[in-house]
Amino acid sequence: MYLTDQSAPVLLLLAVIVLAVLQLLWNRMLRNRVEASTAELRAANQTLSAQATRLSDLYNNVPCGYHSLDAGGVITEINDTELRWLGSTREAVEGRREFVTFLASHSADKFRAMFERLKAGGDAQGEERIFELAEQGGLCRIVSITSTVVTGVGGVFAGMRSTVYDITRQERAAQALRATLDNTPSVAVQWFNQAGRVCYWNKASTEVFGWSEAEAMGRTLDEIGLYTPGQTRGFVDALQEISRTGRGFEPAESSFTRKDGSEGVLLSTLFPIPAPDGTTYFVCMDIDVTERQRSEERLRATLENTPGVAIQWFDREARVLYWNPASEMLYGLSTDEAMGKRMDELLYDPEQYGDFVRFLREVERGQDASGIAEATVKGRHGVMVTVMRRACMVPGIGAEPIFACMEVDITDGRALEREHEQLNVILSRVTEAVPVCLSYLDAEGRYVWTNARNATRLGIEPDRMIGRTVREVNVALREGWQSPAVEAALDGKPQHDETAWQHANGEMHAYERFLVPDLDAQGVLRGCTSVWLDVTSRKEAENRIHRLNRVYAVLSNINAALVRTKNLRDLADEACRIAVEYGGFGVAWIGLLDPATGRINSLSWAGEDAQVFAAMEDTT
Repeated sequence: MYLTDQSAPVLLLLAVIVLAVLQLLWNRMLRNRVEASTAELRAANQTLSAQATRLSDLYNNVPCGYHSLDAGGVITEINDTELRWLGSTREAVEGRREFVTFLASHSADKFRAMFERLKAGGDAQGEERIFELAEQGGLCRIVSITSTVVTGVGGVFAGMRSTVYDITRQERAAQALRATLDNTPSVAVQWFNQAGRVCYWNKASTEVFGWSEAEAMGRTLDEIGLYTPGQTRGFVDALQEISRTGRGFEPAESSFTRKDGSEGVLLSTLFPIPAPDGTTYFVCMDIDVTERQRSEERLRATLENTPGVAIQWFDREARVLYWNPASEMLYGLSTDEAMGKRMDELLYDPEQYGDFVRFLREVERGQDASGIAEATVKGRHGVMVTVMRRACMVPGIGAEPIFACMEVDITDGRALEREHEQLNVILSRVTEAVPVCLSYLDAEGRYVWTNARNATRLGIEPDRMIGRTVREVNVALREGWQSPAVEAALDGKPQHDETAWQHANGEMHAYERFLVPDLDAQGVLRGCTSVWLDVTSRKEAENRIHRLNRVYAVLSNINAALVRTKNLRDLADEACRIAVEYGGFGVAWIGLLDPATGRINSLSWAGEDAQVFAAMEDTT
């Protein structure tokens, strides 16, 4: 096909039109792509902005502080949490103040030393330090700071990034526990590691054993001198057994030698405590019961040397657990022959044995009430013996009771019947474990820490005590409660006294109480350690021994009077005098029944009101 001169312009115009249309289509496509990309960028920016807002909120409101320091120690960046702790604003802090200016004086010196060491090339990766912030609004906040060094070109120190944790509550509780252990009188506390080396040694340990904390720390018991190497190996084996089973040892008594060479007796318990890092430590708590042991020995000596009073101890099956010399004389059976045997194997026929076991059951059902009975038994020597028996139940090992029986021979015409009326002594054994109630109060008298035994004494859950004052806890339990001793201790004056306390179950207990103020290095009161030692058993034992001595004195002097007195009137006069003078009775009187007249005639009397009997005699 050939184009004419007339068609060429037309074709050219068509080409231009086509190109224009293609250009418009191309521009529209580009514009659509730009709009789509712009929308995507806008959405991405909104997402990034929202994420940045969330990250900023998280950074500023996490329950820990963050800050960055430059090479001069000036704060360059800090989150809102730490700003609140510091009591300042971002404008006043960032780029203006050194972090060290917010620390208490003793912590500031420690921080400067650490910062200079890091500037000189020290490594702070993961390094944790404990510091105290300067007081803000009456609160001294204790913080744990973990830092990472920031370096610039060539590894030059450029600053430091730190994470700050508020550990005030944990540190205060730890300080309270340490103060309680350090100031707990009469309770020696030691901590040991797996190798048996001492990690903690309180003041009472020094008082009990004689070795100071400096002499004990980091050493094994044989290195200290308290144990032999063989005993130390046995102790380490015991720690390994506790670590394996997770169970501690029940309280037990053992003998020991002090640094000065003197001997003693301990009541000890040993149990594990896990540390946060998974390490297990072992806590040993000791109470020196040497004096209690000596008191028991004196009581045993008194029982064994009491003339005329046969004393035996039995279990539920009437098996002999103790047999004093007077019992040997009464029944003709030695201690070796009697120990560990039932009474039907020794003296009783089946009927007598059944009656005696039922008698013990009645005493047990009566709890602490004493039982009195009369019995006639044929002794091993062939003599029929009539005794007046008095029994009581005392705590034994575990849940098994012990029945203590006291018997007086009334065979000879019941001439000595009055002796059983004078036997008002109930034997008891000193409790194996000494109760200790511990608590720690802050300077305002609020409970910071308490042990379960102290809460049991008060009849309240431990969690309900924490944070409440002594007055709030006690007034809620006892209307009108007051304690000048606690107020004096919170004034910084140590207190030591004895007091009575009624438990929630209605039982009254006697306590020896120690209130020890806890003062800081400047003498400012931080709190008070409260220690209550249950001395109820000790008080009861002292009273019972006193009464037993009275009985012993009466019996001994009357026995002596029987030997030296030749007529009934003199014997009666001597008996009345002994009952008043040695037995502590206000008045003693003896009368005889005249069968012919049915009248009781006064034979003898003694005491402050003896003139009353004389007047009666004159007017009748």
